[in-house]
Amino acid sequence: MSLFQRVFGMGKAEVHSALDKIEDPVKMTEQGLRDLKGDLGKSIHALAEVKANAIQSRRRLNNQKSRAEDYVNKAAQLEEGGARGSKQLVSKALVEAQTIAGSLPQLEQDTASQEAMATQLSGKIEELKTTIRTYENEITTLKARAQTAK
Repeated sequence: MSLFQRVFGMGKAEVHSALDKIEDPVKMTEQGLRDLKGDLGKSIHALAEVKANAIQSRRRLNNQKSRAEDYVNKAAQLEEGGARGSKQLVSKALVEAQTIAGSLPQLEQDTASQEAMATQLSGKIEELKTTIRTYENEITTLKARAQTAK
C-alpha cells in the first residue's frame, strides 16, 4: 500500500512541476483582467436596469401622490359648488384619495429600496474598476520583469 502511495505522490509531483513550467504569470493575470472586465460590463448593465427600475418607481410614486391630491382637490371643489348629489361624489373622491394614500408607503419603500440598490451597485462597480486598474499595473510590472529576465 505504501508503495502505491509513493508512486501516486511522485506522479502528482511531476504533474504539478509540468503545470508550473507551463503557467505564465503574465498570461494568468491577463486572463484574470479579461474576466474582471467582463464582470464590469455585466455590472454596468445591471446598474442601468436597477436605475431604470428606480426611476420608474419614483415616477409611479409621484403619479400616485398627484392622483391623491387631485381627488382631494376635486372633493373640495364639489363641496364648494354645493350641487345636488355632490355629497356622494365628495365621499367617493375622498375614499379614492384615501385608498391611493394607503398604497403610498409601500411605493415609497420600494422606491427607496431600488435607489439603495443602485447606490450599492455603483459602489461595487467603483471597487471593480479599482481592481482592474490594479491588475493593469501588475501586468505592466510583470511584463517589465519578464523583459528584464530575458
